[in-house]
Amino acid sequence: MQFAWGFAPTLILEVALASEIFDFIDQAPRTVEETAAHAKGSERGWRMILNALVGLQFLSKEGDRYSTTPESSTFLVTSKPSFMGGLLRHTSKQLIPQWLHLKEAVQTGKPPLRVNQADSGQNFFETLVSDIFNLSYPSARLLGEHLELAKAQKEVKVLDLATGSGVWGIGLAQQSPKVQVTGVDWPGVVPITKAHVQRFGLESQFNYVAGDLLEVEFPKDQDIATLGHIFHSEGEERSRQLIKKLHQALKPGGTIAIAEFTPNADRSAPPHTPIFAVNMLVHTEKGDTYPFHQVEGWLKDGGFTNVRELPCTGPAPLILATRI
Repeated sequence: MQFAWGFAPTLILEVALASEIFDFIDQAPRTVEETAAHAKGSERGWRMILNALVGLQFLSKEGDRYSTTPESSTFLVTSKPSFMGGLLRHTSKQLIPQWLHLKEAVQTGKPPLRVNQADSGQNFFETLVSDIFNLSYPSARLLGEHLELAKAQKEVKVLDLATGSGVWGIGLAQQSPKVQVTGVDWPGVVPITKAHVQRFGLESQFNYVAGDLLEVEFPKDQDIATLGHIFHSEGEERSRQLIKKLHQALKPGGTIAIAEFTPNADRSAPPHTPIFAVNMLVHTEKGDTYPFHQVEGWLKDGGFTNVRELPCTGPAPLILATRI
Protein backbone atom coordinates (compact mmCIF):
# COMPACT_ATOMS: atom_id res chain seq x y z
CA MET A 1 0.00 0.00 0.00
CA GLN A 2 2.85 2.37 0.79
CA PHE A 3 4.31 1.92 -2.71
CA ALA A 4 0.88 2.09 -4.36
CA TRP A 5 0.48 5.61 -2.96
CA GLY A 6 4.17 6.48 -3.15
CA PHE A 7 3.52 9.37 -5.53
CA ALA A 8 1.12 11.11 -3.12
CA PRO A 9 3.46 12.63 -0.49
CA THR A 10 5.58 14.32 -3.15
CA LEU A 11 2.58 15.86 -4.89
CA ILE A 12 1.12 16.99 -1.55
CA LEU A 13 4.42 18.67 -0.71
CA GLU A 14 4.55 20.27 -4.16
CA VAL A 15 1.11 21.83 -3.65
CA ALA A 16 2.10 23.16 -0.23
CA LEU A 17 5.38 24.59 -1.56
CA ALA A 18 3.65 26.23 -4.52
CA SER A 19 1.57 28.31 -2.08
CA GLU A 20 4.47 28.77 0.36
CA ILE A 21 2.40 27.18 3.11
CA PHE A 22 5.44 26.29 5.20
CA ASP A 23 6.62 29.91 5.05
CA PHE A 24 3.18 31.06 6.23
CA ILE A 25 2.76 28.54 9.04
CA ASP A 26 6.35 28.93 10.21
CA GLN A 27 5.55 32.53 11.20
CA ALA A 28 2.82 31.43 13.63
CA PRO A 29 0.41 28.50 14.14
CA ARG A 30 -2.43 28.77 11.62
CA THR A 31 -5.97 27.46 11.20
CA VAL A 32 -7.39 25.87 8.06
CA GLU A 33 -9.36 29.06 7.41
CA GLU A 34 -6.27 31.26 7.65
CA THR A 35 -4.25 28.94 5.45
CA ALA A 36 -6.96 28.71 2.80
CA ALA A 37 -7.26 32.50 2.73
CA HIS A 38 -3.49 32.86 2.38
CA ALA A 39 -3.38 30.32 -0.46
CA LYS A 40 -6.58 31.63 -2.08
CA GLY A 41 -8.02 28.12 -2.06
CA SER A 42 -10.87 26.11 -0.60
CA GLU A 43 -11.07 25.30 3.09
CA ARG A 44 -12.04 21.72 2.19
CA GLY A 45 -8.94 21.26 0.06
CA TRP A 46 -6.50 22.82 2.52
CA ARG A 47 -7.98 20.91 5.47
CA MET A 48 -7.13 17.68 3.66
CA ILE A 49 -3.65 18.84 2.64
CA LEU A 50 -2.78 20.10 6.13
CA ASN A 51 -3.98 16.91 7.80
CA ALA A 52 -1.98 14.84 5.32
CA LEU A 53 1.12 16.90 6.15
CA VAL A 54 0.50 16.18 9.84
CA GLY A 55 0.31 12.48 9.03
CA LEU A 56 3.61 12.78 7.13
CA GLN A 57 5.12 14.65 10.11
CA PHE A 58 5.83 17.81 8.15
CA LEU A 59 3.30 19.69 10.34
CA SER A 60 2.04 19.26 13.88
CA LYS A 61 -1.46 20.05 15.11
CA GLU A 62 -2.76 21.37 18.42
CA GLY A 63 -6.46 22.08 18.60
CA ASP A 64 -7.40 23.69 15.31
CA ARG A 65 -3.95 25.20 14.61
CA TYR A 66 -1.11 23.78 12.57
CA SER A 67 2.61 24.40 13.16
CA THR A 68 5.79 23.48 11.32
CA THR A 69 7.96 20.68 12.65
CA PRO A 70 11.73 21.11 13.13
CA GLU A 71 12.29 19.35 9.79
CA SER A 72 9.86 21.41 7.71
CA SER A 73 10.93 24.63 9.42
CA THR A 74 14.54 23.90 8.53
CA PHE A 75 14.24 22.46 5.03
CA LEU A 76 10.91 23.62 3.53
CA VAL A 77 10.75 27.34 4.37
CA THR A 78 11.93 29.06 1.21
CA SER A 79 13.60 32.01 2.94
CA LYS A 80 15.99 29.81 4.93
CA PRO A 81 19.48 28.98 3.61
CA SER A 82 18.90 25.27 4.26
CA PHE A 83 15.80 25.15 2.02
CA MET A 84 15.77 21.83 0.13
CA GLY A 85 12.30 21.80 -1.39
CA GLY A 86 13.23 23.20 -4.79
CA LEU A 87 13.31 19.91 -6.66
CA LEU A 88 9.84 19.02 -5.33
CA ARG A 89 8.40 22.02 -7.19
CA HIS A 90 9.18 20.29 -10.49
CA THR A 91 7.49 16.98 -9.81
CA SER A 92 4.20 17.28 -11.68
CA LYS A 93 5.27 19.30 -14.72
CA GLN A 94 8.83 18.13 -15.40
CA LEU A 95 9.53 14.80 -13.74
CA ILE A 96 6.34 12.73 -13.69
CA PRO A 97 5.41 13.40 -17.37
CA GLN A 98 8.65 11.70 -18.44
CA TRP A 99 8.22 8.79 -16.04
CA LEU A 100 4.79 8.09 -17.52
CA HIS A 101 6.66 6.91 -20.63
CA LEU A 102 8.81 4.49 -18.65
CA LYS A 103 7.46 1.32 -20.28
CA GLU A 104 8.23 2.69 -23.75
CA ALA A 105 11.70 3.82 -22.63
CA VAL A 106 12.47 0.37 -21.21
CA GLN A 107 11.43 -1.25 -24.48
CA THR A 108 13.32 1.12 -26.80
CA GLY A 109 16.15 2.35 -24.58
CA LYS A 110 15.24 5.88 -25.75
CA PRO A 111 13.76 8.73 -23.67
CA PRO A 112 10.71 10.81 -24.63
CA LEU A 113 12.79 13.96 -23.91
CA ARG A 114 16.58 14.37 -24.14
CA VAL A 115 17.49 16.91 -21.48
CA ASN A 116 21.21 16.89 -22.30
CA GLN A 117 20.63 18.27 -25.81
CA ALA A 118 20.44 22.02 -26.25
CA ASP A 119 17.25 22.09 -28.35
CA SER A 120 15.17 20.37 -25.67
CA GLY A 121 17.30 20.64 -22.55
CA GLN A 122 17.71 24.39 -22.19
CA ASN A 123 14.08 24.98 -21.22
CA PHE A 124 14.25 22.07 -18.77
CA PHE A 125 17.33 23.37 -16.97
CA GLU A 126 16.43 27.06 -17.15
CA THR A 127 13.63 26.40 -14.67
CA LEU A 128 15.42 23.72 -12.64
CA VAL A 129 18.93 24.99 -11.84
CA SER A 130 17.87 27.74 -9.44
CA ASP A 131 15.69 25.38 -7.43
CA ILE A 132 18.47 22.84 -6.89
CA PHE A 133 21.13 25.40 -5.86
CA ASN A 134 20.95 24.47 -2.18
CA LEU A 135 21.41 20.76 -2.89
CA SER A 136 25.03 21.37 -3.95
CA TYR A 137 25.99 24.56 -2.12
CA PRO A 138 27.20 22.91 1.13
CA SER A 139 29.37 20.49 -0.87
CA ALA A 140 30.78 23.33 -2.96
CA ARG A 141 31.75 25.20 0.18
CA LEU A 142 33.33 22.07 1.65
CA LEU A 143 35.33 21.54 -1.55
CA GLY A 144 36.74 25.05 -1.29
CA GLU A 145 37.73 24.46 2.31
CA HIS A 146 39.35 21.12 1.42
CA LEU A 147 41.40 22.81 -1.32
CA GLU A 148 42.36 25.56 1.18
CA LEU A 149 41.42 28.32 -1.23
CA ALA A 150 41.24 30.84 1.61
CA LYS A 151 45.03 30.57 1.86
CA ALA A 152 45.64 31.28 -1.83
CA GLN A 153 48.55 33.64 -2.41
CA LYS A 154 48.06 33.90 -6.18
CA GLU A 155 45.22 33.67 -8.66
CA VAL A 156 43.32 30.36 -8.70
CA LYS A 157 41.58 29.62 -11.99
CA VAL A 158 38.42 27.51 -11.83
CA LEU A 159 36.60 26.01 -14.81
CA ASP A 160 32.97 25.28 -13.84
CA LEU A 161 31.36 23.02 -16.44
CA ALA A 162 27.59 23.00 -16.97
CA THR A 163 27.62 25.74 -14.38
CA GLY A 164 23.81 26.08 -14.18
CA SER A 165 23.08 28.23 -11.15
CA GLY A 166 26.82 28.75 -10.70
CA VAL A 167 26.70 26.98 -7.37
CA TRP A 168 30.08 25.25 -7.62
CA GLY A 169 31.90 28.34 -8.82
CA ILE A 170 30.13 30.51 -6.25
CA GLY A 171 31.01 28.15 -3.41
CA LEU A 172 34.68 28.31 -4.41
CA ALA A 173 34.81 32.02 -5.25
CA GLN A 174 33.48 32.90 -1.81
CA GLN A 175 36.60 31.39 -0.27
CA SER A 176 38.97 34.03 -1.67
CA PRO A 177 38.95 37.05 -4.03
CA LYS A 178 41.88 35.37 -5.80
CA VAL A 179 39.55 32.72 -7.21
CA GLN A 180 38.56 33.44 -10.82
CA VAL A 181 35.80 31.28 -12.31
CA THR A 182 34.91 30.56 -15.92
CA GLY A 183 31.38 29.18 -16.11
CA VAL A 184 30.42 27.12 -19.16
CA ASP A 185 26.83 26.35 -20.13
CA TRP A 186 24.24 26.70 -22.88
CA PRO A 187 23.39 30.28 -23.96
CA GLY A 188 19.91 30.04 -22.45
CA VAL A 189 21.28 29.07 -19.03
CA VAL A 190 24.17 31.56 -18.69
CA PRO A 191 21.85 34.52 -17.83
CA ILE A 192 20.57 32.51 -14.87
CA THR A 193 24.15 31.89 -13.75
CA LYS A 194 24.87 35.60 -13.99
CA ALA A 195 21.83 36.43 -11.85
CA HIS A 196 22.99 34.10 -9.06
CA VAL A 197 26.54 35.42 -9.23
CA GLN A 198 25.20 38.95 -8.93
CA ARG A 199 23.08 37.94 -5.93
CA PHE A 200 26.27 36.90 -4.15
CA GLY A 201 28.18 39.99 -5.29
CA LEU A 202 30.84 37.99 -7.15
CA GLU A 203 30.60 39.53 -10.63
CA SER A 204 34.27 40.55 -10.72
CA GLN A 205 35.34 36.92 -10.19
CA PHE A 206 33.35 35.34 -13.04
CA ASN A 207 33.66 34.99 -16.80
CA TYR A 208 31.41 32.94 -19.07
CA VAL A 209 31.59 30.70 -22.13
CA ALA A 210 28.28 29.85 -23.82
CA GLY A 211 27.86 26.66 -25.81
CA ASP A 212 28.06 22.87 -25.81
CA LEU A 213 30.73 21.48 -23.46
CA LEU A 214 32.45 19.46 -26.17
CA GLU A 215 32.28 22.18 -28.83
CA VAL A 216 33.42 25.36 -27.04
CA GLU A 217 37.05 26.15 -26.36
CA PHE A 218 38.07 25.92 -22.71
CA PRO A 219 40.57 28.41 -21.30
CA LYS A 220 44.00 26.93 -20.57
CA ASP A 221 46.14 26.66 -17.43
CA GLN A 222 43.21 26.09 -15.10
CA ASP A 223 43.87 25.06 -11.49
CA ILE A 224 40.51 23.42 -10.76
CA ALA A 225 37.70 21.98 -12.87
CA THR A 226 34.28 21.21 -11.39
CA LEU A 227 31.74 18.86 -12.94
CA GLY A 228 28.63 19.08 -10.81
CA HIS A 229 26.29 16.20 -11.70
CA ILE A 230 27.17 16.07 -15.39
CA PHE A 231 28.29 12.52 -16.13
CA HIS A 232 24.94 10.96 -15.31
CA SER A 233 23.24 12.84 -18.17
CA GLU A 234 26.16 12.84 -20.61
CA GLY A 235 26.81 9.10 -20.68
CA GLU A 236 30.15 7.29 -20.77
CA GLU A 237 31.39 8.33 -24.21
CA ARG A 238 30.87 12.07 -23.75
CA SER A 239 32.09 11.89 -20.14
CA ARG A 240 35.35 10.31 -21.28
CA GLN A 241 35.71 12.99 -23.94
CA LEU A 242 35.16 15.70 -21.33
CA ILE A 243 37.85 14.22 -19.11
CA LYS A 244 40.37 14.22 -21.95
CA LYS A 245 39.42 17.79 -22.88
CA LEU A 246 39.83 18.88 -19.27
CA HIS A 247 43.25 17.27 -19.14
CA GLN A 248 44.30 19.79 -21.78
CA ALA A 249 42.69 22.70 -19.93
CA LEU A 250 44.15 21.99 -16.48
CA LYS A 251 47.68 22.72 -15.32
CA PRO A 252 49.85 19.76 -14.32
CA GLY A 253 48.89 19.11 -10.71
CA GLY A 254 45.45 20.66 -11.24
CA THR A 255 42.40 19.17 -9.55
CA ILE A 256 39.22 17.81 -11.11
CA ALA A 257 36.19 17.60 -8.79
CA ILE A 258 33.18 15.50 -9.75
CA ALA A 259 29.79 15.35 -8.03
CA GLU A 260 27.62 12.36 -8.90
CA PHE A 261 24.98 9.99 -7.50
CA THR A 262 27.53 7.19 -7.11
CA PRO A 263 26.14 3.66 -6.61
CA ASN A 264 27.98 0.70 -5.12
CA ALA A 265 29.99 -1.65 -7.32
CA ASP A 266 26.97 -3.67 -8.51
CA ARG A 267 24.77 -0.55 -8.92
CA SER A 268 22.07 -1.72 -6.52
CA ALA A 269 22.54 0.64 -3.55
CA PRO A 270 22.04 3.06 -1.96
CA PRO A 271 18.43 3.01 -3.25
CA HIS A 272 18.37 6.51 -4.71
CA THR A 273 21.19 5.67 -7.14
CA PRO A 274 19.48 2.90 -9.18
CA ILE A 275 16.25 4.92 -9.07
CA PHE A 276 18.12 7.90 -10.48
CA ALA A 277 19.55 5.66 -13.19
CA VAL A 278 15.96 4.96 -14.29
CA ASN A 279 15.40 8.73 -14.22
CA MET A 280 18.24 9.00 -16.73
CA LEU A 281 16.55 6.33 -18.87
CA VAL A 282 13.47 8.54 -19.26
CA HIS A 283 15.39 11.82 -19.64
CA THR A 284 18.55 11.02 -21.63
CA GLU A 285 19.65 8.79 -24.49
CA LYS A 286 22.85 7.48 -22.89
CA GLY A 287 22.85 8.66 -19.26
CA ASP A 288 23.24 6.41 -16.22
CA THR A 289 24.74 6.34 -12.72
CA TYR A 290 28.30 5.12 -12.38
CA PRO A 291 30.18 3.42 -9.52
CA PHE A 292 33.36 4.99 -8.20
CA HIS A 293 35.61 2.34 -9.74
CA GLN A 294 34.18 3.04 -13.20
CA VAL A 295 34.73 6.80 -12.98
CA GLU A 296 38.17 6.11 -11.54
CA GLY A 297 39.00 4.11 -14.66
CA TRP A 298 37.88 6.93 -16.94
CA LEU A 299 40.01 9.42 -15.04
CA LYS A 300 43.11 7.24 -15.15
CA ASP A 301 42.62 6.60 -18.85
CA GLY A 302 42.29 10.38 -19.33
CA GLY A 303 45.60 11.22 -17.68
CA PHE A 304 44.62 11.73 -14.04
CA THR A 305 46.04 10.15 -10.91
CA ASN A 306 45.35 10.00 -7.17
CA VAL A 307 41.63 9.39 -7.70
CA ARG A 308 39.95 9.67 -4.31
CA GLU A 309 36.66 10.36 -2.58
CA LEU A 310 35.92 13.42 -0.44
CA PRO A 311 33.06 12.86 2.07
CA CYS A 312 30.55 15.69 1.90
CA THR A 313 27.00 16.64 2.85
CA GLY A 314 25.58 15.59 -0.51
CA PRO A 315 24.03 12.25 -1.52
CA ALA A 316 27.47 10.80 -2.38
CA PRO A 317 31.14 11.70 -1.84
CA LEU A 318 32.85 14.01 -4.30
CA ILE A 319 35.36 12.33 -6.59
CA LEU A 320 38.67 14.18 -6.87
CA ALA A 321 41.68 13.47 -9.09
CA THR A 322 44.94 15.16 -9.98
CA ARG A 323 46.06 16.02 -13.51
CA ILE A 324 49.35 14.35 -14.41
